[in-house]
Amino acid sequence: MAIFLTGSTGYIGAHIAAILLQRHADRLNLLVRAKTEREANERLWHALQLHMEFPEFRDALETRISVFRGDLTDTRFGLDAAEYSRLVGSTESVIHCAASLNRKSEKSCLNVNLRGTLERVERLKADVPAGMSLPDLALRFILENPAVTTTIPGMRRVRNVEANLAVSDARRLAPPLVELLRRHRWDRTTVIP
Repeated sequence: MAIFLTGSTGYIGAHIAAILLQRHADRLNLLVRAKTEREANERLWHALQLHMEFPEFRDALETRISVFRGDLTDTRFGLDAAEYSRLVGSTESVIHCAASLNRKSEKSCLNVNLRGTLERVERLKADVPAGMSLPDLALRFILENPAVTTTIPGMRRVRNVEANLAVSDARRLAPPLVELLRRHRWDRTTVIP
């Protein structure tokens, strides 16, 4: 299974892709806006060349990276049915780093940067247990993963720190709730257009 990373040709996404390639063994599914395979690979190399030498990049491209040529704002990312099925079937988790810096189009920025995320959050709210906030549930869910050893949640005030500590010290989430929340990690049947 692979990690689906959006925004891999951007500043932050390229940094995350490089860290994943250099420090972890996971395969990567990368969404790249391009008309041809060559253009996609060149865009990816241009973004990653600050983080690795070309032989390391070429090896990763041949052995650990699957490039999906598409656009985050299109239905099914602009992929045909077979490519979309391959992406969904091979993806275990998602790291969403894509962002639009198009200052001439507020609509484009909202579609990429905000709309899809807000729609996912709205669907997730229905599964938040009574008496628990969405941020508390998110932190508790992250801490359920045995691979997580450190988290750095936001904290503006002492009460935020105390709330985060209370969540980290709280009882584990019930297994049925964890399974329910896992379904929100990657929506395998519906794409937010």
